[in-house]
Amino acid sequence: MANPRTSLARPEMSYSQFIADVDGGKIEEVTFQGLKIVGRFTTGRTFGTLAPHSQLLPALTDRLLRQAKVTVTARPVEDDQSYIISWLASLDRSRRLLRRTLVVHGAPAVGARTPARRLRQVRAAAGPASRQLREST
Repeated sequence: MANPRTSLARPEMSYSQFIADVDGGKIEEVTFQGLKIVGRFTTGRTFGTLAPHSQLLPALTDRLLRQAKVTVTARPVEDDQSYIISWLASLDRSRRLLRRTLVVHGAPAVGARTPARRLRQVRAAAGPASRQLREST
């Protein structure tokens, strides 16, 4: 398939029907992406289904290649954890940027724990101009 559709919200056909169509010679191409199976019938119509278990895939692949003469391709599984890790990393970068911004603009640092420490941090961030102002009043 030139551009197989691999996003599959829910199966369009049952796995049992898919196997019946394979045995009936109705399937031309199949693409595996983890348990997702998308493909094209000999009529040109596309389909999608899910394999019920990953242990079925080796036998299914053999069946498709040897018995049914179906073109088989595979795509890498989209790793959901990689999205979570990148999202967490972006949150950490945002947190560090926010912390730097607060310190630069004189706001207490996020890690400040006591009011006296916060006051010292604000005064330190304000610089000598605020000391002169405090001393003159």
